[in-house]
Amino acid sequence: MKLALATALLVAGPAFAQTVQDPLANYYGNTLISEKLSNISPYGGAAHVWLNPDHTFISFDATTGGRSGKYSVTGKPGAWQLCMGYSFRTICYPIDPRKVGETWVIHDPDALSLNSLVPGHQ
Repeated sequence: MKLALATALLVAGPAFAQTVQDPLANYYGNTLISEKLSNISPYGGAAHVWLNPDHTFISFDATTGGRSGKYSVTGKPGAWQLCMGYSFRTICYPIDPRKVGETWVIHDPDALSLNSLVPGHQ
């Protein structure tokens, strides 16, 4: 039993440490899809966001086509903020480490949003 627990900790330890060091590690190479549930644009549609380890991003939505910029992550575990720098302003959103396949709801600065982390770039 003790050997199994020690083995599990050795295997999970690096993944846990990586998440604490970089809460966005699972986002890289995947797509964050964010769809407004309130304050919905008349154009509708969800934003698809690609975050890169070099702190650049690309986002696509029905109203603007594609945009790119730089982002930063501030805060601490349980209170992370993703601040995305667009040419017209910087917007910060609450964000947490997630696994591909997860879906969650957040209260962002503009609205209530349904978010999903999906595999690959979509």
